[in-house]
Amino acid sequence: MDGFIKLIENFSLSEVIFVLCALAGLVLSIEKLIKWILSKFNWYHNKKNQAEDLQKIITTMSEQNTQQNKRMDEISSKLDSMTYATKQNMKHAITRACEEYLAHGYITSYELQSLEDMYRAYEQIGGNSFVHTLMSKIRKLKVINNHEE
Repeated sequence: MDGFIKLIENFSLSEVIFVLCALAGLVLSIEKLIKWILSKFNWYHNKKNQAEDLQKIITTMSEQNTQQNKRMDEISSKLDSMTYATKQNMKHAITRACEEYLAHGYITSYELQSLEDMYRAYEQIGGNSFVHTLMSKIRKLKVINNHEE
């Protein structure tokens, strides 16, 4: 302690104040440096948390997308089955009507129009050439006006 007092006695009051101010400035600079380092650490930590949060969101969305794709596949399969059933019903109705009109040897204009409409719908859902052949025969029949029956 005596050595410290002797050391201080060699300095003037202004030099002691200067040293104290320099130490205070150094302490404040170190404090700012520590705050800056902590802010960078917090920024990195927040970015890491954000990345983890985004990964969780992406995983959740991927799982939802997989479930939606599965549901869409189920719907598509049911739609295919319904389209097939509709096509078979239309084929049956057209075939039956064609056989009836061919047996009569004529067709009315309204019946022909109705049959043509059903045939166009049948073709739109992928109908085959069997019905096409029947329709070709129907178009060759005598068409009578509905008022002439």
